[in-house]
Amino acid sequence: MMLGWDPSIDLSTIRDDLTCRTAGWSFLHKAENNLGNIWKMLLKRLESSSFRGRPFIKSESWQPETCIAYLNAGLKLNKTAFAASHVTATSLPGRGSEITSIRYVNTKLAIRNVFFHGGQMIIIISYNKARASNNYAFYIVRYLPPSLSLSFLKYLAIIRPVWEFLAKQLHMPRHSSSEFFFLDPGGKKKHLSSTQASSTLKDLTRDLATPWSLSLYRQAALAIAKRYLRKLVEKTNFYYSSDATDPIRMFAAGAGHHPRMLLTTYAIDRALPERLQPELLDMYQRLSTIWQEWNQQYYHEYCLNSKLESPKSQRPIAHENSGCKRLADHDDSGRASKRIMTPENGSGYCDIGHDRSDGFLYNAQYQVLICVTCGSIIQPGPKSFYSHLNGIHRITGVACKALMDRFSSYNLRPFDQLEVPREKVPQISGLPTHSGFRCNVCPESSGSSYFTVSSKKIREHMPIHNMGITPMRALQLEKFQACYIQTFSSAKGRIQYFEVEPVKD
Repeated sequence: MMLGWDPSIDLSTIRDDLTCRTAGWSFLHKAENNLGNIWKMLLKRLESSSFRGRPFIKSESWQPETCIAYLNAGLKLNKTAFAASHVTATSLPGRGSEITSIRYVNTKLAIRNVFFHGGQMIIIISYNKARASNNYAFYIVRYLPPSLSLSFLKYLAIIRPVWEFLAKQLHMPRHSSSEFFFLDPGGKKKHLSSTQASSTLKDLTRDLATPWSLSLYRQAALAIAKRYLRKLVEKTNFYYSSDATDPIRMFAAGAGHHPRMLLTTYAIDRALPERLQPELLDMYQRLSTIWQEWNQQYYHEYCLNSKLESPKSQRPIAHENSGCKRLADHDDSGRASKRIMTPENGSGYCDIGHDRSDGFLYNAQYQVLICVTCGSIIQPGPKSFYSHLNGIHRITGVACKALMDRFSSYNLRPFDQLEVPREKVPQISGLPTHSGFRCNVCPESSGSSYFTVSSKKIREHMPIHNMGITPMRALQLEKFQACYIQTFSSAKGRIQYFEVEPVKD
Protein backbone atom coordinates (compact mmCIF):
# COMPACT_ATOMS: atom_id res chain seq x y z
CA MET A 1 0.00 0.00 0.00
CA MET A 2 2.96 2.34 0.62
CA LEU A 3 4.59 1.44 -2.73
CA GLY A 4 7.96 0.84 -1.07
CA TRP A 5 7.96 4.16 0.80
CA ASP A 6 8.94 3.89 4.47
CA PRO A 7 8.92 7.34 6.13
CA SER A 8 10.78 7.71 9.41
CA ILE A 9 8.47 8.71 12.28
CA ASP A 10 9.66 9.02 15.88
CA LEU A 11 6.83 7.85 18.14
CA SER A 12 8.35 9.55 21.17
CA THR A 13 7.69 12.94 19.57
CA ILE A 14 3.97 12.35 18.96
CA ARG A 15 1.87 14.56 21.22
CA ASP A 16 -1.83 14.26 22.00
CA ASP A 17 -4.52 15.93 24.10
CA LEU A 18 -6.71 13.36 25.80
CA THR A 19 -9.20 15.99 26.94
CA CYS A 20 -9.86 17.72 23.60
CA ARG A 21 -13.42 17.14 22.37
CA THR A 22 -13.38 19.30 19.23
CA ALA A 23 -15.32 17.56 16.46
CA GLY A 24 -13.11 16.22 13.66
CA TRP A 25 -9.91 16.52 15.73
CA SER A 26 -7.30 13.92 16.65
CA PHE A 27 -3.57 13.72 17.23
CA LEU A 28 -3.18 13.69 13.43
CA HIS A 29 -4.21 17.36 13.39
CA LYS A 30 -1.82 18.53 16.12
CA ALA A 31 0.58 20.93 14.40
CA GLU A 32 3.76 19.80 16.19
CA ASN A 33 3.24 16.20 15.01
CA ASN A 34 3.61 17.24 11.33
CA LEU A 35 1.16 14.58 10.18
CA GLY A 36 -1.54 16.72 8.59
CA ASN A 37 -0.27 16.60 5.00
CA ILE A 38 2.15 13.67 5.01
CA TRP A 39 -0.36 11.58 3.02
CA LYS A 40 0.07 13.88 0.02
CA MET A 41 3.61 12.55 -0.41
CA LEU A 42 2.21 9.06 -0.98
CA LEU A 43 -0.41 10.49 -3.33
CA LYS A 44 2.36 11.99 -5.48
CA ARG A 45 4.04 8.59 -5.64
CA LEU A 46 0.76 7.06 -6.80
CA GLU A 47 0.45 9.55 -9.64
CA SER A 48 3.67 8.27 -11.21
CA SER A 49 3.47 4.64 -10.09
CA SER A 50 1.56 1.45 -10.83
CA PHE A 51 -0.21 -1.08 -8.63
CA ARG A 52 -0.09 -4.79 -9.49
CA GLY A 53 1.16 -4.03 -12.98
CA ARG A 54 -1.33 -1.26 -13.84
CA PRO A 55 -0.75 2.52 -13.73
CA PHE A 56 -2.82 4.71 -11.43
CA ILE A 57 -3.05 7.54 -13.95
CA LYS A 58 -3.33 7.31 -17.72
CA SER A 59 -4.09 10.25 -20.01
CA GLU A 60 -4.38 12.46 -16.92
CA SER A 61 -7.25 10.33 -15.56
CA TRP A 62 -7.35 8.01 -12.57
CA GLN A 63 -7.77 4.43 -13.79
CA PRO A 64 -10.78 2.72 -12.13
CA GLU A 65 -9.32 -0.80 -12.34
CA THR A 66 -6.13 0.19 -10.53
CA CYS A 67 -7.93 2.33 -7.97
CA ILE A 68 -10.49 -0.40 -7.26
CA ALA A 69 -7.66 -2.90 -6.72
CA TYR A 70 -6.00 -0.45 -4.32
CA LEU A 71 -9.27 0.14 -2.45
CA ASN A 72 -9.84 -3.61 -2.10
CA ALA A 73 -6.30 -4.01 -0.77
CA GLY A 74 -7.10 -1.25 1.72
CA LEU A 75 -10.18 -3.11 2.96
CA LYS A 76 -8.13 -6.27 3.38
CA LEU A 77 -5.47 -4.32 5.29
CA ASN A 78 -8.17 -2.83 7.52
CA LYS A 79 -9.44 -6.32 8.42
CA THR A 80 -5.87 -7.42 9.14
CA ALA A 81 -5.43 -4.38 11.37
CA PHE A 82 -8.47 -5.39 13.40
CA ALA A 83 -7.12 -8.92 13.88
CA ALA A 84 -3.69 -7.57 14.87
CA SER A 85 -5.12 -5.14 17.42
CA HIS A 86 -7.49 -7.68 18.90
CA VAL A 87 -5.27 -10.76 19.09
CA THR A 88 -1.65 -9.71 19.30
CA ALA A 89 -1.71 -6.11 20.46
CA THR A 90 -4.11 -5.33 23.26
CA SER A 91 -4.51 -6.84 26.69
CA LEU A 92 -7.63 -8.79 27.60
CA PRO A 93 -10.04 -8.64 24.63
CA GLY A 94 -13.23 -6.60 24.83
CA ARG A 95 -16.75 -7.29 23.67
CA GLY A 96 -17.61 -7.21 19.98
CA SER A 97 -19.72 -4.05 20.16
CA GLU A 98 -16.88 -2.22 21.94
CA ILE A 99 -13.95 -3.14 19.73
CA THR A 100 -15.65 -2.80 16.35
CA SER A 101 -16.97 0.74 16.93
CA ILE A 102 -13.63 2.37 17.76
CA ARG A 103 -13.31 5.98 16.53
CA TYR A 104 -10.00 7.62 15.66
CA VAL A 105 -11.38 11.18 15.34
CA ASN A 106 -13.80 13.12 17.54
CA THR A 107 -17.40 13.67 16.50
CA LYS A 108 -20.01 16.12 17.74
CA LEU A 109 -21.56 13.45 19.93
CA ALA A 110 -18.62 11.28 20.98
CA ILE A 111 -14.94 11.57 21.77
CA ARG A 112 -12.53 9.29 19.94
CA ASN A 113 -11.07 6.05 21.30
CA VAL A 114 -7.59 6.14 19.72
CA PHE A 115 -4.93 8.26 21.46
CA PHE A 116 -1.16 8.54 21.87
CA HIS A 117 0.44 8.48 25.30
CA GLY A 118 4.07 7.91 26.22
CA GLY A 119 5.12 7.04 22.67
CA GLN A 120 2.49 4.31 22.29
CA MET A 121 -0.93 4.21 20.68
CA ILE A 122 -3.66 3.45 23.19
CA ILE A 123 -7.31 2.50 22.77
CA ILE A 124 -9.59 3.87 25.50
CA ILE A 125 -13.14 2.66 26.01
CA SER A 126 -15.51 4.16 28.58
CA TYR A 127 -17.10 1.12 30.16
CA ASN A 128 -20.64 2.01 31.19
CA LYS A 129 -21.96 -1.43 32.15
CA ALA A 130 -20.87 -0.93 35.77
CA ARG A 131 -22.96 2.26 36.05
CA ALA A 132 -26.11 0.22 36.75
CA SER A 133 -24.60 -1.26 39.93
CA ASN A 134 -22.43 1.52 41.38
CA ASN A 135 -23.40 4.62 39.37
CA TYR A 136 -19.84 4.94 38.06
CA ALA A 137 -18.35 4.21 34.66
CA PHE A 138 -14.65 3.48 34.36
CA TYR A 139 -12.14 3.51 31.54
CA ILE A 140 -10.53 0.49 29.93
CA VAL A 141 -7.16 1.25 28.33
CA ARG A 142 -5.32 -1.03 25.94
CA TYR A 143 -1.73 -0.24 24.97
CA LEU A 144 -0.46 -1.28 21.55
CA PRO A 145 3.20 -2.37 21.30
CA PRO A 146 5.55 0.18 19.69
CA SER A 147 5.91 -1.71 16.39
CA LEU A 148 2.16 -1.95 15.89
CA SER A 149 1.69 1.62 17.10
CA LEU A 150 3.99 2.79 14.31
CA SER A 151 2.19 0.68 11.70
CA PHE A 152 -1.23 1.98 12.78
CA LEU A 153 0.05 5.55 12.83
CA LYS A 154 1.24 5.24 9.22
CA TYR A 155 -2.08 3.68 8.27
CA LEU A 156 -4.16 6.48 9.81
CA ALA A 157 -1.90 9.36 8.74
CA ILE A 158 -0.94 8.19 5.24
CA ILE A 159 -2.79 5.20 3.81
CA ARG A 160 -6.29 6.01 5.06
CA PRO A 161 -6.40 9.61 3.65
CA VAL A 162 -5.09 8.40 0.26
CA TRP A 163 -7.65 5.58 0.29
CA GLU A 164 -10.47 8.05 0.98
CA PHE A 165 -9.16 10.42 -1.72
CA LEU A 166 -9.28 7.69 -4.37
CA ALA A 167 -12.79 6.67 -3.26
CA LYS A 168 -13.89 10.28 -3.65
CA GLN A 169 -12.37 10.48 -7.12
CA LEU A 170 -14.35 7.40 -8.17
CA HIS A 171 -17.56 8.71 -6.54
CA MET A 172 -17.85 5.65 -4.32
CA PRO A 173 -19.98 6.66 -1.30
CA ARG A 174 -19.54 3.33 0.48
CA HIS A 175 -15.82 4.13 0.83
CA SER A 176 -16.37 7.72 1.95
CA SER A 177 -14.66 9.28 4.94
CA SER A 178 -15.54 7.71 8.28
CA GLU A 179 -14.61 8.42 11.88
CA PHE A 180 -14.45 4.69 12.63
CA PHE A 181 -11.14 2.82 12.58
CA PHE A 182 -12.49 -0.55 11.40
CA LEU A 183 -14.73 -0.33 8.32
CA ASP A 184 -17.55 -2.47 7.01
CA PRO A 185 -16.07 -4.22 3.92
CA GLY A 186 -19.47 -4.09 2.23
CA GLY A 187 -19.91 -0.38 2.89
CA LYS A 188 -23.48 -0.87 4.12
CA LYS A 189 -22.84 -0.03 7.78
CA LYS A 190 -20.82 2.68 9.47
CA HIS A 191 -18.27 0.29 10.92
CA LEU A 192 -17.28 -3.36 11.17
CA SER A 193 -20.02 -5.47 12.73
CA SER A 194 -19.49 -8.10 15.41
CA THR A 195 -20.46 -10.82 12.92
CA GLN A 196 -17.89 -9.61 10.38
CA ALA A 197 -15.26 -9.34 13.12
CA SER A 198 -15.96 -12.93 14.17
CA SER A 199 -15.63 -14.05 10.55
CA THR A 200 -12.26 -12.30 10.32
CA LEU A 201 -11.06 -14.01 13.48
CA LYS A 202 -12.38 -17.38 12.31
CA ASP A 203 -10.52 -16.99 9.03
CA LEU A 204 -7.33 -16.20 10.95
CA THR A 205 -7.72 -19.31 13.13
CA ARG A 206 -9.16 -21.62 10.46
CA ASP A 207 -6.33 -24.12 10.97
CA LEU A 208 -7.38 -24.75 14.58
CA ALA A 209 -9.66 -27.65 15.47
CA THR A 210 -12.29 -25.08 16.46
CA PRO A 211 -11.87 -21.68 14.75
CA TRP A 212 -12.35 -18.87 17.25
CA SER A 213 -15.16 -16.36 17.21
CA LEU A 214 -14.98 -13.12 19.20
CA SER A 215 -16.82 -14.60 22.18
CA LEU A 216 -14.80 -17.83 22.15
CA TYR A 217 -11.49 -15.96 22.01
CA ARG A 218 -12.61 -13.67 24.84
CA GLN A 219 -13.45 -16.68 27.02
CA ALA A 220 -10.11 -18.33 26.22
CA ALA A 221 -8.14 -15.14 26.93
CA LEU A 222 -9.83 -14.64 30.29
CA ALA A 223 -9.17 -18.27 31.19
CA ILE A 224 -5.48 -17.81 30.35
CA ALA A 225 -5.32 -14.63 32.43
CA LYS A 226 -6.94 -16.26 35.46
CA ARG A 227 -4.64 -19.26 35.26
CA TYR A 228 -1.28 -17.76 34.28
CA LEU A 229 -1.49 -14.02 35.01
CA ARG A 230 -3.44 -14.12 38.25
CA LYS A 231 -0.80 -12.42 40.36
CA LEU A 232 -0.96 -9.32 38.19
CA VAL A 233 -4.54 -8.48 39.12
CA GLU A 234 -4.58 -9.54 42.77
CA LYS A 235 -5.89 -6.86 45.15
CA THR A 236 -6.46 -4.34 42.38
CA ASN A 237 -9.37 -1.88 42.48
CA PHE A 238 -10.33 0.43 39.64
CA TYR A 239 -11.53 3.21 41.96
CA TYR A 240 -9.18 3.24 44.96
CA SER A 241 -6.34 1.26 46.50
CA SER A 242 -7.33 -1.42 49.01
CA ASP A 243 -3.90 -2.51 50.20
CA ALA A 244 -2.97 -0.93 53.57
CA THR A 245 0.70 -0.80 52.56
CA ASP A 246 -0.03 0.96 49.28
CA PRO A 247 1.63 4.42 49.16
CA ILE A 248 -1.56 6.07 47.89
CA ARG A 249 -3.51 4.81 50.93
CA MET A 250 -0.77 6.02 53.29
CA PHE A 251 -0.65 9.46 51.64
CA ALA A 252 -4.42 9.73 51.85
CA ALA A 253 -4.46 8.81 55.54
CA GLY A 254 -1.79 11.37 56.26
CA ALA A 255 -3.85 14.04 54.52
CA GLY A 256 -7.03 12.99 56.31
CA HIS A 257 -8.79 11.82 53.16
CA HIS A 258 -10.11 8.65 51.61
CA PRO A 259 -7.82 7.30 48.82
CA ARG A 260 -10.54 7.97 46.29
CA MET A 261 -10.68 11.64 47.33
CA LEU A 262 -6.91 11.92 46.92
CA LEU A 263 -6.95 10.34 43.46
CA THR A 264 -9.94 12.27 42.11
CA THR A 265 -9.60 15.71 43.71
CA TYR A 266 -5.99 16.57 44.55
CA ALA A 267 -2.99 16.95 42.21
CA ILE A 268 -5.09 16.14 39.15
CA ASP A 269 -3.30 16.07 35.80
CA ARG A 270 -5.63 18.22 33.68
CA ALA A 271 -4.05 16.88 30.49
CA LEU A 272 -5.88 13.63 31.27
CA PRO A 273 -9.54 12.83 31.97
CA GLU A 274 -10.49 13.03 35.65
CA ARG A 275 -10.98 9.28 36.06
CA LEU A 276 -8.00 8.36 33.90
CA GLN A 277 -5.03 9.60 35.90
CA PRO A 278 -1.40 8.39 35.50
CA GLU A 279 -1.78 5.71 38.21
CA LEU A 280 -4.54 3.95 36.28
CA LEU A 281 -2.76 4.40 32.96
CA ASP A 282 0.34 2.82 34.45
CA MET A 283 -1.67 -0.16 35.66
CA TYR A 284 -3.21 -0.69 32.23
CA GLN A 285 0.20 -0.36 30.57
CA ARG A 286 1.59 -3.08 32.83
CA LEU A 287 -1.42 -5.26 32.06
CA SER A 288 -0.97 -4.82 28.30
CA THR A 289 2.78 -5.42 28.53
CA ILE A 290 2.41 -8.58 30.62
CA TRP A 291 -0.20 -9.95 28.22
CA GLN A 292 1.94 -9.22 25.15
CA GLU A 293 5.08 -10.67 26.72
CA TRP A 294 3.22 -13.82 27.77
CA ASN A 295 1.92 -14.31 24.23
CA GLN A 296 5.37 -13.78 22.75
CA GLN A 297 7.00 -16.15 25.23
CA TYR A 298 4.37 -18.83 24.61
CA TYR A 299 4.83 -18.48 20.85
CA HIS A 300 8.61 -18.90 21.07
CA GLU A 301 8.45 -21.84 23.49
CA TYR A 302 5.61 -23.88 22.02
CA CYS A 303 5.08 -22.73 18.42
CA LEU A 304 8.38 -21.52 17.00
CA ASN A 305 10.48 -24.25 18.62
CA SER A 306 8.14 -26.98 17.41
CA LYS A 307 8.50 -25.67 13.86
CA LEU A 308 12.28 -25.71 14.10
CA GLU A 309 12.34 -29.21 15.60
CA SER A 310 9.98 -30.80 13.08
CA PRO A 311 10.25 -28.98 9.76
CA LYS A 312 8.86 -31.96 7.87
CA SER A 313 5.53 -31.63 9.64
CA GLN A 314 5.14 -28.12 8.25
CA ARG A 315 5.46 -29.15 4.62
CA PRO A 316 2.32 -29.49 2.51
CA ILE A 317 1.16 -33.10 2.35
CA ALA A 318 -0.36 -34.44 -0.85
CA HIS A 319 -3.42 -36.35 0.31
CA GLU A 320 -4.40 -39.32 -1.83
CA ASN A 321 -8.14 -39.89 -1.84
CA SER A 322 -9.22 -43.50 -1.56
CA GLY A 323 -12.50 -42.81 -3.31
CA CYS A 324 -14.60 -43.56 -0.24
CA LYS A 325 -14.57 -40.11 1.33
CA ARG A 326 -16.82 -37.18 0.57
CA LEU A 327 -15.26 -34.25 -1.28
CA ALA A 328 -14.05 -31.75 1.31
CA ASP A 329 -14.79 -28.05 1.14
CA HIS A 330 -11.93 -25.61 1.16
CA ASP A 331 -14.28 -23.18 2.85
CA ASP A 332 -16.50 -23.99 5.83
CA SER A 333 -19.33 -22.03 4.27
CA GLY A 334 -19.44 -24.36 1.27
CA ARG A 335 -18.78 -21.53 -1.13
CA ALA A 336 -15.75 -20.91 -3.26
CA SER A 337 -13.70 -17.88 -2.32
CA LYS A 338 -14.75 -14.64 -3.93
CA ARG A 339 -12.03 -12.60 -5.59
CA ILE A 340 -11.85 -9.28 -7.34
CA MET A 341 -9.75 -9.42 -10.49
CA THR A 342 -9.39 -7.32 -13.60
CA PRO A 343 -8.22 -8.41 -17.04
CA GLU A 344 -5.10 -7.27 -18.78
CA ASN A 345 -6.71 -6.17 -22.02
CA GLY A 346 -9.89 -4.51 -20.76
CA SER A 347 -12.08 -6.97 -22.73
CA GLY A 348 -13.90 -4.68 -25.11
CA TYR A 349 -13.82 -1.50 -23.07
CA CYS A 350 -14.51 1.48 -25.31
CA ASP A 351 -12.67 4.63 -24.33
CA ILE A 352 -14.59 7.37 -26.13
CA GLY A 353 -12.97 10.28 -24.38
CA HIS A 354 -15.06 10.31 -21.20
CA ASP A 355 -13.57 10.43 -17.72
CA ARG A 356 -13.21 6.84 -16.54
CA SER A 357 -12.49 7.83 -12.94
CA ASP A 358 -16.16 8.04 -11.90
CA GLY A 359 -16.59 4.28 -11.46
CA PHE A 360 -18.84 3.62 -14.50
CA LEU A 361 -17.47 1.70 -17.50
CA TYR A 362 -19.08 1.27 -20.92
CA ASN A 363 -18.27 -2.01 -22.67
CA ALA A 364 -18.85 -1.62 -26.41
CA GLN A 365 -18.44 -5.33 -27.17
CA TYR A 366 -21.37 -6.42 -25.01
CA GLN A 367 -23.14 -3.03 -25.06
CA VAL A 368 -23.43 -2.80 -21.28
CA LEU A 369 -22.82 -0.08 -18.70
CA ILE A 370 -20.97 -1.44 -15.67
CA CYS A 371 -21.02 0.10 -12.20
CA VAL A 372 -17.59 -0.81 -10.82
CA THR A 373 -18.70 -0.17 -7.23
CA CYS A 374 -21.65 -2.58 -7.44
CA GLY A 375 -19.88 -5.01 -9.79
CA SER A 376 -22.99 -5.22 -11.95
CA ILE A 377 -24.53 -3.69 -15.08
CA ILE A 378 -27.09 -0.89 -15.02
CA GLN A 379 -30.33 -1.39 -16.93
CA PRO A 380 -30.80 1.15 -19.76
CA GLY A 381 -33.40 3.90 -19.41
CA PRO A 382 -33.67 7.24 -17.56
CA LYS A 383 -35.72 5.74 -14.72
CA SER A 384 -33.17 3.00 -14.13
CA PHE A 385 -30.25 5.45 -14.36
CA TYR A 386 -31.80 7.83 -11.82
CA SER A 387 -32.77 5.01 -9.45
CA HIS A 388 -29.22 3.65 -9.46
CA LEU A 389 -27.43 7.00 -9.12
CA ASN A 390 -29.76 8.55 -6.57
CA GLY A 391 -31.07 5.55 -4.68
CA ILE A 392 -27.84 3.56 -4.34
CA HIS A 393 -25.00 6.07 -4.64
CA ARG A 394 -26.78 9.22 -3.40
CA ILE A 395 -25.63 11.20 -6.44
CA THR A 396 -27.97 14.15 -6.98
CA GLY A 397 -28.28 17.49 -8.74
CA VAL A 398 -25.97 18.55 -11.54
CA ALA A 399 -23.67 15.54 -11.10
CA CYS A 400 -26.61 13.15 -11.46
CA LYS A 401 -27.91 14.92 -14.57
CA ALA A 402 -24.46 14.93 -16.21
CA LEU A 403 -24.06 11.20 -15.66
CA MET A 404 -27.58 10.45 -16.93
CA ASP A 405 -26.90 12.47 -20.10
CA ARG A 406 -23.68 10.56 -20.62
CA PHE A 407 -25.33 7.17 -20.03
CA SER A 408 -28.10 8.03 -22.49
CA SER A 409 -25.50 8.51 -25.24
CA TYR A 410 -24.45 4.85 -25.01
CA ASN A 411 -25.92 2.07 -27.11
CA LEU A 412 -27.10 -0.28 -24.35
CA ARG A 413 -28.84 -3.66 -24.40
CA PRO A 414 -31.59 -4.54 -21.90
CA PHE A 415 -30.86 -7.45 -19.62
CA ASP A 416 -33.15 -9.86 -21.49
CA GLN A 417 -31.30 -9.14 -24.75
CA LEU A 418 -27.77 -9.67 -23.44
CA GLU A 419 -25.52 -12.10 -25.27
CA VAL A 420 -24.13 -14.18 -22.43
CA PRO A 421 -20.85 -15.79 -23.59
CA ARG A 422 -21.14 -19.54 -24.19
CA GLU A 423 -17.40 -20.12 -24.49
CA LYS A 424 -14.50 -19.07 -22.29
CA VAL A 425 -13.77 -15.35 -22.79
CA PRO A 426 -11.28 -12.82 -21.38
CA GLN A 427 -12.33 -11.27 -18.09
CA ILE A 428 -14.64 -8.27 -18.51
CA SER A 429 -13.26 -5.17 -16.86
CA GLY A 430 -15.33 -3.84 -13.97
CA LEU A 431 -17.10 -7.11 -13.15
CA PRO A 432 -15.96 -9.14 -10.11
CA THR A 433 -14.39 -12.50 -10.88
CA HIS A 434 -15.30 -15.52 -8.75
CA SER A 435 -13.71 -18.91 -8.18
CA GLY A 436 -16.46 -21.36 -9.14
CA PHE A 437 -17.25 -24.76 -10.64
CA ARG A 438 -18.32 -25.94 -14.11
CA CYS A 439 -20.30 -29.08 -14.96
CA ASN A 440 -18.70 -30.80 -17.95
CA VAL A 441 -21.69 -33.11 -18.52
CA CYS A 442 -24.34 -30.44 -19.14
CA PRO A 443 -22.96 -29.27 -22.54
CA GLU A 444 -23.11 -32.87 -23.80
CA SER A 445 -26.62 -33.61 -22.48
CA SER A 446 -28.51 -30.31 -22.69
CA GLY A 447 -26.24 -28.13 -24.80
CA SER A 448 -26.02 -25.47 -22.09
CA SER A 449 -23.44 -24.97 -19.35
CA TYR A 450 -23.99 -25.04 -15.59
CA PHE A 451 -21.85 -22.84 -13.32
CA THR A 452 -21.97 -22.20 -9.58
CA VAL A 453 -19.77 -20.65 -6.89
CA SER A 454 -20.85 -23.26 -4.33
CA SER A 455 -19.08 -26.60 -3.97
CA LYS A 456 -22.19 -27.90 -2.21
CA LYS A 457 -24.44 -27.00 -5.15
CA ILE A 458 -22.17 -28.62 -7.74
CA ARG A 459 -22.33 -31.88 -5.72
CA GLU A 460 -26.11 -31.65 -5.50
CA HIS A 461 -26.24 -30.99 -9.26
CA MET A 462 -24.28 -34.05 -10.41
CA PRO A 463 -26.92 -36.73 -9.50
CA ILE A 464 -29.39 -35.29 -12.06
CA HIS A 465 -27.26 -36.86 -14.81
CA ASN A 466 -27.92 -40.36 -13.39
CA MET A 467 -24.31 -41.49 -13.82
CA GLY A 468 -24.44 -43.74 -10.76
CA ILE A 469 -21.23 -42.37 -9.27
CA THR A 470 -20.43 -40.32 -6.18
CA PRO A 471 -19.46 -36.64 -6.41
CA MET A 472 -15.93 -37.66 -5.39
CA ARG A 473 -15.72 -40.06 -8.31
CA ALA A 474 -17.24 -37.43 -10.61
CA LEU A 475 -14.44 -35.06 -9.69
CA GLN A 476 -11.81 -37.73 -10.35
CA LEU A 477 -13.36 -38.39 -13.77
CA GLU A 478 -13.41 -34.62 -14.44
CA LYS A 479 -17.19 -34.53 -14.77
CA PHE A 480 -16.92 -31.13 -13.09
CA GLN A 481 -13.97 -28.86 -12.37
CA ALA A 482 -12.97 -25.54 -10.87
CA CYS A 483 -12.94 -22.44 -13.05
CA TYR A 484 -13.22 -18.64 -13.00
CA ILE A 485 -16.64 -17.12 -13.68
CA GLN A 486 -18.35 -13.74 -13.98
CA THR A 487 -21.94 -12.51 -14.27
CA PHE A 488 -23.33 -9.33 -15.79
CA SER A 489 -25.88 -8.85 -13.00
CA SER A 490 -25.64 -9.66 -9.31
CA ALA A 491 -29.38 -9.11 -8.74
CA LYS A 492 -31.36 -12.06 -7.42
CA GLY A 493 -32.93 -14.02 -10.26
CA ARG A 494 -30.66 -12.46 -12.90
CA ILE A 495 -27.37 -14.19 -12.16
CA GLN A 496 -26.09 -15.96 -15.29
CA TYR A 497 -22.51 -17.10 -14.86
CA PHE A 498 -20.11 -17.52 -17.77
CA GLU A 499 -16.54 -18.77 -17.81
CA VAL A 500 -13.58 -16.40 -18.11
CA GLU A 501 -9.86 -16.83 -18.44
CA PRO A 502 -7.75 -16.68 -15.27
CA VAL A 503 -5.98 -13.45 -14.49
CA LYS A 504 -2.44 -13.26 -15.85
CA ASP A 505 0.43 -12.80 -13.43
